[in-house]
Amino acid sequence: MIRKPAKTASVNRQRVFALVILCVGVLGVLLVLLLCHDWLMQSEPLDLSGCTAIEVKFAPSALDYFAHRMAHIFIPGEKDYLESLETFTIRDTNQIEAFAHELALGIPKSGSRNRSFGGPFMSVTCYRNQKHLTSLKIYGRTVVTEEKDIFEYPVGRPNLEIIEPPETRRFKLRFACGRNISRLYKSIPPYSKKFRSYQDPKRWCDAFVQYWQNLYKIIGGVRMRYHDDLWISETLTCPGADEHILNEPNSPNNFGSLSLECHYARNPDCKADSPEDVVLFFETKAGWNQHGGPELFTFDHHDPKGGCVLLNDGTVKFIRTKEEIQQLRWK
Repeated sequence: MIRKPAKTASVNRQRVFALVILCVGVLGVLLVLLLCHDWLMQSEPLDLSGCTAIEVKFAPSALDYFAHRMAHIFIPGEKDYLESLETFTIRDTNQIEAFAHELALGIPKSGSRNRSFGGPFMSVTCYRNQKHLTSLKIYGRTVVTEEKDIFEYPVGRPNLEIIEPPETRRFKLRFACGRNISRLYKSIPPYSKKFRSYQDPKRWCDAFVQYWQNLYKIIGGVRMRYHDDLWISETLTCPGADEHILNEPNSPNNFGSLSLECHYARNPDCKADSPEDVVLFFETKAGWNQHGGPELFTFDHHDPKGGCVLLNDGTVKFIRTKEEIQQLRWK
């Protein structure tokens, strides 16, 4: 009678041990199934073999697509043209093959089927003769298929713009320039606005680069920069500009292995507490830490001629004439 409880305790330990083994086994099976599911769900490369026609539509409109939240940099005639681009069809074999080649370079993102996207997009429907082949939605460098598979592309690839009307390129370049100069305003360090003090005009480019390079985020326990060097380089340059500066080894715009140039200038007479309509940044020729007044403004980066300016309240304007430049408030 005295040993019976000990026997019962031993049996209980065996049962607990068996239960633990069972749980470990079940978890192992679930892990294997999860890995297999993730492997099975890997998207195949996008294949448009046999495509004979591509129908393209901008949503919600071409004006939103090419000038998202910045339609004010276009004049009425330009807006009318963009709004007239509803649906068009591409049947040129070479153009379709080039698009298919670029599209196949996408990197599938597994486990992202429930991811949602916002903002304007390009709706693409592909046909083989009269038969529907597939449909895609293009959000910048991300493509979403009708099966909700997601493909992402590195900067510069693919050239999905190949199916856009060539006449729209000048609008995209202007929008990209306006977006860049707007980023300068949004990137002014919070403490600059709080203490009503902007960066030194003589080294404002240096200050921005150093600020961007020191912004970090934590992903999966890993410390990563918010902005890579390519983002910094693109932000400081007008995509429509042709002129460039030569970078000497000891040039002040060299940050280690990174050499930069800038197509924007700072108005030194604009302070953090200046009126909202005073010019803060504006387009100029390629250089570094450029600062001054309307004499530095350039009209040569865009078609038709003109350039972007940013006011002290963050408003972006596209200026087309010398008279408009003189009418702006510089002090």
